[in-house]
Amino acid sequence: MNHDQIKKRIEQNMSDAHLDVAELRVQPDPFGGWRIAVVSADFTRKSHFERKQIALAGLSDLHLEWLDLLTPSEREWAGSLPIDSTLEEIPLWPQALARSSNLPEDIVFPSDLEEKLERPLVATFYSLRGGVGCSTALAYTAQILASRGHAVLCVDMDLETPGLPALFGKEAEIKSDFAGRVQGVLSLLLALDNRVRPDVTSHILRISSNHELYCLPAGLLTPNYARQLHFIDMSAWYREEINPLQDLLDILGHELDFKPDVILLDARTGITPLSGPLLFDLADLVIIGFSPNPQTKIGTEALVKALLASKTRRKLTPEPRFLLSPIPASKAPEVVKQYEDRAQRWIDDWLSLLSDKLKSGKGFMASDITHFLPYREAIAISEVIKCDRSIWKDFEPVAEWIERLLPMGTAD
Repeated sequence: MNHDQIKKRIEQNMSDAHLDVAELRVQPDPFGGWRIAVVSADFTRKSHFERKQIALAGLSDLHLEWLDLLTPSEREWAGSLPIDSTLEEIPLWPQALARSSNLPEDIVFPSDLEEKLERPLVATFYSLRGGVGCSTALAYTAQILASRGHAVLCVDMDLETPGLPALFGKEAEIKSDFAGRVQGVLSLLLALDNRVRPDVTSHILRISSNHELYCLPAGLLTPNYARQLHFIDMSAWYREEINPLQDLLDILGHELDFKPDVILLDARTGITPLSGPLLFDLADLVIIGFSPNPQTKIGTEALVKALLASKTRRKLTPEPRFLLSPIPASKAPEVVKQYEDRAQRWIDDWLSLLSDKLKSGKGFMASDITHFLPYREAIAISEVIKCDRSIWKDFEPVAEWIERLLPMGTAD
């Protein structure tokens, strides 16, 4: 039986027994079987055996990994319940890649909307392989947007190798408390997972005194930080009703002392547990950094298809953009052209999947959503990003991708 069939059978069983259903959650377990929770005031004074006999009548062959049959008062102390979903809806890598074989008919990008998105816009910078300059691009893009009057919050979501604040020259400002808890994303996620409402503002570093530019660090590599990493469980968070990652983004967007127009997420490279939600759930715009060599083609194509098959929390398709890592430092025009032509052929091929899917009816050209970064020795050897507007020009197209999705004016 599938998700909908099980729900309908339980609803019918409860109706046949004249019991009301306050909540019903059915979820496939990733390792087989089902996770089910039923809440009904009419379960009062009925034993667990009686509740099960009623709710699961005709479902004796169903393999159960989780079963809660509760009254509303029992529901209050029961803790987290599984969310009601099909496995395909979960924004983790296995499910996202599996969905990519069957693109939905209702692909709607943020740029397809007649009205602009509610602030903050969330853009995730990501690459399958390291060394292509995504973090650097994020930092320069943030500077440009802030200089244009936008409130920008950069978030270091690379928990395994934190380092975004170092690009801004602010790593020395990250602190830890007497208990060894380090300022940053990791501490905040663990606090929210333990149902503690942290003071998120105190974890944020102000980057510029002249502009609204901020950075939320991941943390600092200490023994305790490394130990705490083991408590991050994306799979559990996306199968239970308490989701610290979504809660953190809600706080960042709506409960700080300032209201960000843009949140830029620096994701870890590779297929990591955390990068999945940053791409397939939280991002309005995904800036994909890559170098057009055979090692990246198959993986980046799979990523694009997974994005096109996903729906974010806004019920939109995360919109891709492509940032090609610094082109070869060659004076031969034919070498540069070969590099660029190869990348555009790949991207045009990936986007051909959209020809009859876009609700707006418009198509995408690779040239419209692709930017090639030139090689600059000043960037390659610099320890921090530079306040050099001649360098900023290389990243202005990325800032403009984001600005086009923002409403006019500043937030209240």
